[in-house]
Amino acid sequence: CEVDEETENYRPTNETLTITVNPLLACTNNNTFAFKKTITPESNLTTFNFTDVVPTHYVKSDLSDVYVPGANNTWINFTDGYYVIVNNTGLSSIDVYFGNYFANRTYSTHTLSDNVSLIESYTQINPAAVYTLRDELNGEEMFPPGATLTSIIQCSQGESYIPINGNDTKFLIASNDYITKALLRVSYTADSYYSRQFYPSEQDMLLLNFYLADAYVNAIDRIDFKMLDSDQYSSKLQAYKTVADTSVVITEGYFDVSRYYSAYLLEDSDYYLRTVEADGTITEYGRITVVEPAEKEIGLASMQLNPESVLIAKKITMNAWANEARTSLYVVYDDLMNQTDDLNITVYHENGTVFQNDYYVDTNTVNLEYNITDFSNE
Repeated sequence: CEVDEETENYRPTNETLTITVNPLLACTNNNTFAFKKTITPESNLTTFNFTDVVPTHYVKSDLSDVYVPGANNTWINFTDGYYVIVNNTGLSSIDVYFGNYFANRTYSTHTLSDNVSLIESYTQINPAAVYTLRDELNGEEMFPPGATLTSIIQCSQGESYIPINGNDTKFLIASNDYITKALLRVSYTADSYYSRQFYPSEQDMLLLNFYLADAYVNAIDRIDFKMLDSDQYSSKLQAYKTVADTSVVITEGYFDVSRYYSAYLLEDSDYYLRTVEADGTITEYGRITVVEPAEKEIGLASMQLNPESVLIAKKITMNAWANEARTSLYVVYDDLMNQTDDLNITVYHENGTVFQNDYYVDTNTVNLEYNITDFSNE
């Protein structure tokens, strides 16, 4: 900076300062690895054979996530396999660390040494997650064309952002602590993107399948889900479907303080919704068909006989009442949008036992009358 000249203290009129900003690497960094192998060297040059490890995606194919601390030199070689060569002169043991898509070390090439150690029987030293990117339409591995992908992992120490290189459909991310949230963002412009996310339980090794779509070919709509059931406000909502004959979770998340959770789903596709509570209790909410960006209210409607009309969703009402003599119970359901796929109506006694249960398919209007002569006080 530069200031006007002053003579009282004869200070300089300009001064240069350097500010170093270190990025926040909360959950992972260049020195975080999933695995470790220790050997006793038999010569000054040792070749580590990763050929059988690369296909598992526990290590990157360019071996840039391999680190040998204390080595005098480290090189790589890709002749008929995947090899790391180290000059371990003066070392009585060698620790080889590997496995983290975020890590990025550069090595030059070198000829293989005579002493070769196969990378097997290694030890996992940090939690990790193996990502597999798949096409939501057929389940095959796919990197969305023309998109920029970013993985965001969350742990007890914060969040870390990991850029994903084009065409990488399977990789391992190591973390300093258990991964509590794994999100994959698929971006096309700064304000045009969609995401998939999971909230896994604490596990040493996570196997996560992210089902994605080519947004240049398939429309993806933002659906804002609003939870109506107060006992489900703290539960996790999952959107799932069948892909390649397998039921898979497409994305999941928690409701915010306004009771909303937003998901990006394929247009003209069917999804099923369920909630998962902290104790593992699952509540199924049925099927939705995505036709356009929209707000969807979800809840299991219940009512008391006042009579009272309950708004289940926009333009969908349900009503129940008894006649004055309490000999008949009437239940009416009306879907003005004509989009009801299936409907289950259950009437309970006051003690919680089932009095009547009726199920309908592709029915938008229901008018029921039950004889309750023998149950007037129940």
